[in-house]
Amino acid sequence: MRSYRGRGGEWFGHAVLRPRGRIRAGGIERDVTLVELEDADRSAIDDACRSRYGRSPSSYVDPMEPVATAATLRLAPTGAAGGKGQP
Repeated sequence: MRSYRGRGGEWFGHAVLRPRGRIRAGGIERDVTLVELEDADRSAIDDACRSRYGRSPSSYVDPMEPVATAATLRLAPTGAAGGKGQP
């Protein structure tokens, strides 16, 4: 998960201070822990973002890097062991 506005984005600041959340998708709801990625393969994450949002105008995708790259979090199930380094 990335903050379009980077580390200065309001929600990102809140997430770093209080790294707990709840997500809902496809009728499923789960508690999650937001984990900063220290050793993730950021270029692979960049490629995945381009693949997903590449249909959007480049004016949306291109400005996300490197600002958003520096604000990448992993959603880990609350209570999951470890959690660092894997996107």
